[in-house]
Amino acid sequence: MNNRGKPLSQLELLKNRLIFLSTKLKNIEDYESITIRKVINDSWKAVYHYLGKNKDFPLNDDKFLETHFSIYFDRKKLFDEIDKKLLLGFHRSYEVQYFLLDMIFTIKNVKIDTKFLSEYVSSLKSSVKIWYYLHNPYDFTNLNEDEKLLFEKIDRIEIHNLKVIVLTAFLKFGNIESQERTSFLKTLEKFGFFLLLSPMKRVFVKDIEFGFFEAARNLYTGSENLNSLKNKMDKFLSESKNKPELLSSLKDFFKSNGFYEWDGIQYFLFEYELFLKSKSKSKKIKINWRDFNIDVDESNSIEHIYPQTATDIKWKLHFDKYTPRERKVICNSLGNLVALSKQKNSSLRNKPFEEKVSNDNNTVGYRYGCYSENEITRFDKWTAVQILARSLRLIKFMNETWDLTIGNNDLEKASFLNLEFVIQKESLVLTQENNIDFGDTFLNDYVLLKELNAFT
Repeated sequence: MNNRGKPLSQLELLKNRLIFLSTKLKNIEDYESITIRKVINDSWKAVYHYLGKNKDFPLNDDKFLETHFSIYFDRKKLFDEIDKKLLLGFHRSYEVQYFLLDMIFTIKNVKIDTKFLSEYVSSLKSSVKIWYYLHNPYDFTNLNEDEKLLFEKIDRIEIHNLKVIVLTAFLKFGNIESQERTSFLKTLEKFGFFLLLSPMKRVFVKDIEFGFFEAARNLYTGSENLNSLKNKMDKFLSESKNKPELLSSLKDFFKSNGFYEWDGIQYFLFEYELFLKSKSKSKKIKINWRDFNIDVDESNSIEHIYPQTATDIKWKLHFDKYTPRERKVICNSLGNLVALSKQKNSSLRNKPFEEKVSNDNNTVGYRYGCYSENEITRFDKWTAVQILARSLRLIKFMNETWDLTIGNNDLEKASFLNLEFVIQKESLVLTQENNIDFGDTFLNDYVLLKELNAFT
């Protein structure tokens, strides 16, 4: 039954098990057994069609099966029926395999009959379509443009449990008004970013009134609708984002690790790139997410403008006043990181700022790059002042995009960024409202729009 020369996936094993069970059912006629096998085969044909429909980016068999399992079966009830030590230390994929093959779809399970099998495989068949569209939203004609964009965003966040919620929501409530679906997806994306932002997410998420799987199960069974779930998420976000301990934990995390080590840095910088694109006259897409979204440690998709190895004398002139620890903080700060449309030659990474922007021999400089790179060319030099200014701008973008409240003024934002020492060493002037007067250094929206248009 396997001619691919590799181990069977859980999905393949499950199909074989269901076919086997169809031959062992008691008190059924032969034609009923033949009918259920046809239903199983037809369902699996549809499942494999959608999982492999996008030949460039086929979807994982077992990930889909795990997702469907999460909404179709009551996991809490199943766990209560077993010795939890059986699954201790195992990956969740093994958990799903255990429940499906060792507990549910077995000869000993008295609940197994043609109706049970037919309903299950029919649900798989319906679910795989939504699963495909979640990963390929522009093939989904029933979505409006806002929904397609939000599908993309939730897919990019790469928190699997968000996709569990979306699958259930559109499987059960896909026919409701698109305005209500869009509103729900917007809240879900903000909720996902909050989880992506918080390095202490376990501390804060434990206070949520619902678990992801419980929420998905409630949607699936109809005991909850999209509006009630949206209200719960809105309430949690509203209460959590103002907790002092949240900002404190975030500040401590970024102080120790810098923004370069943040799990959400690629999603955030990609969203900023899309924001800049929306502000320009051009509609040209300069960064493809699938190319951009690779292991940050294995790629050049994000660059430190002020390099980690800053040996050139021009860098030293600007940064020698700072201690090694301070230089590391500046280097890994939010404003010093830029998304790249093309990988830069390794020899270019440590070059002076002027050469990174462009020169006669450099055709991959920031001047020829994406919108985020184009933004950097607005500066004629790159010092700690410019890094602080851009960091503050990015925090402003974060606050406005995801309804956060990180800092009420520049001083508070600089403190969150662990860059207060730049204000002191550069003798920057604070207004009565504790904002910084950067003069022409700060990228205001008018200047930014004017500069971006010049490069498109």
